[in-house]
Amino acid sequence: MKATVKTKNKGSLNMRDKPSSGGVILAKIPYGTTIEIIPVDDDWCSVTYSEREGYVRREYLDEEVSEPKPPVYDLQAIYDDLKALLKKIEKLLNK
Repeated sequence: MKATVKTKNKGSLNMRDKPSSGGVILAKIPYGTTIEIIPVDDDWCSVTYSEREGYVRREYLDEEVSEPKPPVYDLQAIYDDLKALLKKIEKLLNK
């Protein structure tokens, strides 16, 4: 899953060595950076940034759904196309 750093003050996000505010800061991830995340619990996510692995607070991330969205179909257009195709088939069968 992907997420974008969205801190309240638009500052960098601390990446720590363990999922705790007392963990050692390994890196500072700039505001607006999109990163791959793995949720650990309701409060923390595991991340890789600058070739280092660590943890960030989930509340400072804008999580994005990485699953593709289903296509949007224009049902009326599909119906109209099928109707026209059926008319062509009827003409061919009636010859």
